[in-house]
Amino acid sequence: RLLECVQWSIALAKHLLSDSTHTAVLHDAQNLPIPLDHFLRFALYRRPRTLMKSLLRDPRVGALADLCQHGFRIKVFDAAQMLLLPRNIRQQVDCVPHFIEAPVATFDQQVAKQQLNLQGTRLLVVLGFINPRKGNEVAIDALQLLPKEYVLVFAGCAIPGQNYIDKLKKRIADKGLEQRVRFTGYLSEEDQARWIAATDLGLCLFRKVSASGSLSTWIAHERPVLASALPELMAYNAIAP
Repeated sequence: RLLECVQWSIALAKHLLSDSTHTAVLHDAQNLPIPLDHFLRFALYRRPRTLMKSLLRDPRVGALADLCQHGFRIKVFDAAQMLLLPRNIRQQVDCVPHFIEAPVATFDQQVAKQQLNLQGTRLLVVLGFINPRKGNEVAIDALQLLPKEYVLVFAGCAIPGQNYIDKLKKRIADKGLEQRVRFTGYLSEEDQARWIAATDLGLCLFRKVSASGSLSTWIAHERPVLASALPELMAYNAIAP
């Protein structure tokens, strides 16, 4: 379906193309070419030539090249992502870092913990939508190894129509951690700011990522973060460890 959509876009562009520049956005594209399934995430950037050959064999990359030839530009969130594209496409690619918004509200940490009835705890918080990409199982398994004053909080709501949160709750129950894990559900901006202020360590244990709104929120609130060593996250770390 992705290929069909891109081909349709090219056909439309031929009719609509003017002197202005058009932009094609592929957000969190799924179903990567089959050869990529054999690579580890870290290995993608250690063997860029092999990866490029794999991509060139896939028709979707050819479709991206056609878009570029017809006046489109491609946007990526991190310069490292350009390595996923052939050289003849990179000249049509712009790096647009993820935005970071100023906090809506801020709270003193101890005041926030008192308001949340969490005095004397050390809070580990996973922020945003609860989905499998965020390494939630790793956070649960790690909690079991930590002293009892550590509490894990999933500060956000589950993605509608999925039962993933039920699987997490079963994992928590199997490990006897029900009293040390909290699910907040949807949070208003003010309530989210209160949980962020109460946090001792934000967790971004992502299995994969293209860009992260939750990481940008942690940065905006200047909270310490433990993150996976994915290329996109290491780019942030290079700016400010």
